[in-house]
Amino acid sequence: MLTPDYLIGWIAPGQRTSNELLRQTLERLGHPERAVPAVLVGGTNGKGSTVAFLDAILRAAGYRVGTFTSPALADFHEQICYNGTPLTNTQGQALALLVRRAAPDRLTLFETAAAMAFLAFEQAHPDIALVEVGMGGRLDATNVCDPLLSILTSIALDHVRELGGDLGSIAREKAAIGRPGRPLVTGASGQARAWLEPDATNGAMPIDVLNEDFRMDGTGNDLVFVSPSLRLKGLRLGIPGTHQRDNAALAVQAASRLTRMTFRITASAIREGLEATRLRGRLEWFCHPEGYRFLVDGGHNPHAALALARNLRTTCRGSPRWLAVAIFEDKDVRGFLAPLLPEIDHLICTRSSANRCIEPDRLRQTAREVARKAIPTGAPVPEISIAPTVADTIEAFGRNKRGANILCGSLSIVHEAEQAIARPTESVM
Repeated sequence: MLTPDYLIGWIAPGQRTSNELLRQTLERLGHPERAVPAVLVGGTNGKGSTVAFLDAILRAAGYRVGTFTSPALADFHEQICYNGTPLTNTQGQALALLVRRAAPDRLTLFETAAAMAFLAFEQAHPDIALVEVGMGGRLDATNVCDPLLSILTSIALDHVRELGGDLGSIAREKAAIGRPGRPLVTGASGQARAWLEPDATNGAMPIDVLNEDFRMDGTGNDLVFVSPSLRLKGLRLGIPGTHQRDNAALAVQAASRLTRMTFRITASAIREGLEATRLRGRLEWFCHPEGYRFLVDGGHNPHAALALARNLRTTCRGSPRWLAVAIFEDKDVRGFLAPLLPEIDHLICTRSSANRCIEPDRLRQTAREVARKAIPTGAPVPEISIAPTVADTIEAFGRNKRGANILCGSLSIVHEAEQAIARPTESVM
């Protein structure tokens, strides 16, 4: 997360394993986290996309929406938005001053951002706030709010050092964003689904499960949402990628639940919102000034890599496929590469400017080891090369102008790609 100048020197380093200090701070501020109805969105993958879909649906229905999302891609203030407009630097400074005065001790950067978001929502008073969990759930800074409903997207292995090394431990941490007697909408499946019992979800009910209680059928621009209370045909999504179908379904089911409370969300608002949704760094098309295009995707764990591999198989057939990877060294690098290497012709090992990014030389060595296990005997092995920076990678894509070029592995690449070509293009496939 990018630290603004006015917080440098005050922020506590690292991450905290308790949200008690933040709770004390918010109590001194008069509990701004309770001022606005909220939806809390957690999970391993798909949180940002689900927030974006639900935000667009609610705004299409005429509601004023506050959003708190992470991480920041270019500027700290973009995490806190009101109807899509980010907080200004001046507003941020004023909110941060209030937080610093109230805090018994220094907060981490994420805790400070969360407190600022709750204060911003209290002051602007949107009709509803969509709050994205940072990591885990039970002890996350965002879990201090009292949501009308919670959304738990997918559950997979990620952040194992902090959340536990098995799926059950991670599921229990993430499921704790549920609230007694309030709806929980989830895309969890398989073993993770089995952990979503009342004790783990704080007694959330009902629990609406994707592909059990609701689903999104179809492909491309002819999707159909189906649940016992709603059926919508001919839906189109503004964010590309076959996996976005599940995230959109979660948002529609959440909207359906909100209509049973005090919100009025029509079928036309759902349709309009899904198609209008945009999100940076999620299978986003960029165009180089020399005319060639490339995709940027910030997914960074094996679950995200599987989704990207499926998209490669369905959308990039018959053309040379070049994949550039910049990934943090504390991620499951081998698990990320394994499903992707059999689908590509050329791997470029690169890095962003983030300190946690693995060096290209080390990434190349790891990729060679993974390729020996992941690629069947006799199958083509991708060429592996190195590019020192994201900008160098994008220039290298120019040697594959007629093929498919994808830059992936971390959200830290998104702003650097934008800088390399001066401007991003519209996210349509």
